[in-house]
Order: sequence, then C-alpha cells, then structure tokens
Amino acid sequence: MTSSSFFLRFKNGQMFKQLVDICKDIVQDVNLEITAQGMTMQAMDSSHVSLIQFFIDKDDFEEYFLSGKDFFCISLSLKNLNLILKCFKENYKLTFAFDDKDVLQINFNYTLDNSDSDEQYSWNLNLMNIETEKLQIPEEEDECKIMMDGWQFYDMIKNISIVNESLDINVTGKVVNFEVQGDIGKVNFCKSFTREKMSSKHNLSLQFSMRYIVMFSKAHTFSRNLEIQLRNEQPMQLLYSVGNSWIRFFLAPKFDD
Repeated sequence: MTSSSFFLRFKNGQMFKQLVDICKDIVQDVNLEITAQGMTMQAMDSSHVSLIQFFIDKDDFEEYFLSGKDFFCISLSLKNLNLILKCFKENYKLTFAFDDKDVLQINFNYTLDNSDSDEQYSWNLNLMNIETEKLQIPEEEDECKIMMDGWQFYDMIKNISIVNESLDINVTGKVVNFEVQGDIGKVNFCKSFTREKMSSKHNLSLQFSMRYIVMFSKAHTFSRNLEIQLRNEQPMQLLYSVGNSWIRFFLAPKFDD
C-alpha cells in the first residue's frame, strides 16, 4: 500500500508564525487541511461566539508537494505549535513534512552569517485526533462594507477598550461611530469614509464583545488590508488579506436581554 505524504516550504515562515500567534488565544485544538489549492483552517472558540478561518495560497510556498492524495487533514494543538514557532526567526526557512504517521516534522533551516555552513532545527510535533464538522458559511450580500487600515483599527480598539467590555458600532451614511460606555465614562471614535472605502445600504446599530475584537485586531501584524462586513443582527466579519491568502473572523452580536 502506497503511503501518503506532503512537504511544504513557506516563502515567508513569519507569516504563518503570525497566524498561529493570532489564533492561539481564541482557539486551542484545530484541524489543518492541506489541499491542492493551499493550507486552510477553520475553528470555533469554546463559547461558540466566534469563528476563525485562514487560508494560505499554494503560491505562498516555495515548495508544495503532495504525494499519494491531494487532501490531508492533521489535528494539532495551536498552543504546542506556538511554543515551537516562538523559536523561529525571520531569517529562517520554515518547512513542514508529514508521512501519514502521528507526528508533523517542522524544520527551521538557516545559513550562518559570513559562512557557507547551513544549520537546521528539526521538531517532531505530536498530532491529535479531532473530529469536527466543517461549517458551511453561506455567501450573503453585505449591508455595510468598510475598508480600513488594519493598524489604525488595532490602535483605535486598543485605546477605547479600556472603558468597557462592549463595543457599539453605529453606521449613519458614510460615518461610523465606535462607542464604549462604562463606569469611568464614555469614549467615542468617529470616522468618515469615502465612497471608495465604504458602501452601506442603510443605517446600522450593533453591539459586540470588545474582548474578542481586541484579539482579532492583532491580525494587523499579518496584513494591514482590513475589510469589515456588517449585517443587521448577523455576525461581524473582519477579513485581513495578503494577495490570495487571508484570515477571517466572525463574531456574533450581543443582544439586550
């Protein structure tokens, strides 16, 4: 019987390290899917309030070799993977190797400065067995879409999150108000957008958990290209993209009791 295996070498291992660092505090144990198109992950947090997806396009790998089949699903702990990736540095090359066993081999390759000598770390990460159903997310037309700089969004959220744990988002025409009210008072961040940066069919008023948005906003380290999608009484979507690769967050709104 022919064994199945894959070998992946990232063009930019730092990009994957950032994805894992962003996700690890929201979801713990996940399934990574390796397909003919690229690497993807989908997971829901333990409270079933938020959902994370990411996709790394095949073109973002220097080498992308699948043998025996064109679909792999490996289960692992993001916490454990993050412990390994903490040792990864920007000048390293990151590779994954898998041969249908219960471990994922993770290699860091690098060339010493002013030397012809190559060195390598090889890690064997024990895999898990996670049975989860992949959610099919329907494509729905957005009622409001906002294009925003990811770092500016992160900085704004960091500043206003000190007041309370709930964020009110109010859309009026081409103006968006982000408001937080708590025991110490109230803070409001108001921003107007051009027609190119925002489309809105009608006014909206929604409330979300600030704790999750603070964690999501850290994805500015992955990409500053942020698209915010809002629909009345539906989850907020935050999409950070680089070329054909992306990470997307869904967060259910809060409702008054």
